[in-house]
Amino acid sequence: MLLWQWPLLWLAVGAVAAVIEGLTVQLVSIWFALSAGVTALVTLMFRPAFSTQLLIFSILGLVLLISTRSFVRKKMQVRKERTNADRAIGETGIVTKTVGDAYIAGRVLVNGLDWAAKTQDGASLEPGAHVIVKAIQGVTLLVEKAP
Repeated sequence: MLLWQWPLLWLAVGAVAAVIEGLTVQLVSIWFALSAGVTALVTLMFRPAFSTQLLIFSILGLVLLISTRSFVRKKMQVRKERTNADRAIGETGIVTKTVGDAYIAGRVLVNGLDWAAKTQDGASLEPGAHVIVKAIQGVTLLVEKAP
């Protein structure tokens, strides 16, 4: 291979790594794409032997990967945001319309919102009773009498 072709080879390696990163978005290949770019620049300026080029590429890629992976992973971590419905679980509410068994849905006021509600154990709860939301089934709260 001619001397002027080595930097092009490293740029091609970097482009392939960048495409792989774009397809996978795992924050692994991007460091090797950067490493290939730096290796191409060093090769263009200093014309080192191929073994030295390979060493620069490998060491730089691994150092970038290891040193930034935990930091980037923390920044990229997406916290699961609870929806309004999820927030109702564990909350207390007040029965506004008699809540019965699995076939009779009553109404419960939880955090200012009116919900259809059923009891888990089939007990009947009269208006004014305090309840705790145990689960959500579709758009219906499953409740039990508060202690």
